[in-house]
Amino acid sequence: MEKYFKYLLIALMGAIFLSLPAGVPMIKSYSEYSSFNTDWNGCSKFTKQLYDSDIIITPIYSPYEDYNFNKNGVLFIIGPETDFLDLEIEKLENFVKDGNTLVIADDFGTSNQILEKLNLKNKFTKNKLNDIFYISNENLVEYKVPENYGGGIIVTNIPTSTSKSGLVTTSNFSKSGSKITSLSLMSEINYGNGKIILIADPDVFTNGLYEYNQDFLENFIVKLNSNHIYIDEIHHKDFEYEISVFYIQKSVPKEFTLFLMLILISLFQISNKKLFNNATKKLISKFAKKGKKDEEEMLKNISENNSIDLNDLKRVIKNIKDGNNGRTRITK
Repeated sequence: MEKYFKYLLIALMGAIFLSLPAGVPMIKSYSEYSSFNTDWNGCSKFTKQLYDSDIIITPIYSPYEDYNFNKNGVLFIIGPETDFLDLEIEKLENFVKDGNTLVIADDFGTSNQILEKLNLKNKFTKNKLNDIFYISNENLVEYKVPENYGGGIIVTNIPTSTSKSGLVTTSNFSKSGSKITSLSLMSEINYGNGKIILIADPDVFTNGLYEYNQDFLENFIVKLNSNHIYIDEIHHKDFEYEISVFYIQKSVPKEFTLFLMLILISLFQISNKKLFNNATKKLISKFAKKGKKDEEEMLKNISENNSIDLNDLKRVIKNIKDGNNGRTRITK
């Protein structure tokens, strides 16, 4: 019975454990273009796409000097809103010169500070770009992506342009400021042993446009061919994040409960059967020993009272039990 209660207790504890709610920690941010912002203006879907690959992902929450950037790395700066310190720009310069890639996606933000400090002529114009090839409204415009970046299209939302020719260009009817001409939406700059890629609309990476740009983003990451990606979070305005714990209530399926009951019943029957067999063996052994002892005592009394040799008496009784008709003389 002790085994039965032990099995029952283990099963009960297992069922309780399986039915307990599971706590899942989650980082949440409301900053625009943050990797932890799940709203339409956040980049959580793009970040999840990165995490689902075999690439190592490192969000940057503190100054660059706190990080030792690996070789063959890519740093994403998406929609920066706060100023860059000279030490940060110096760190970025060394990062690119060492053979890494810096991807800056901006429209009207602060990233031109980086390009000016690096003495680069290619900058973001910060002029709103209009084009005739829009999807549902004039703000959502699509552009063709060259084959070396996977082909297909890229969809933007109120983009600007870069000042030099680039990989992705607008139509000849696009307008930026007073100019009506083909402009650059995405350009690439070789710098030292690395390169800097400019994308003139951070909305390309947002959840709101993810359904349009998912294929482009996937091909873009493959093209970068990196094993470690860093994502800048500290240059978002009012960047704050909260850690929440979501509880998932789990329930034990009825089929599992039935299966558990059948196992318990089987264990109980096996346990009882062993218990019965052990008790029966002990009882039979006890009576057998007692009967043998009583028979020995009785034969001894007969032998003494009738002056019969005890061994002869036992031999005669044995012959009778064995069906042996031979006679043996009993001596007094």
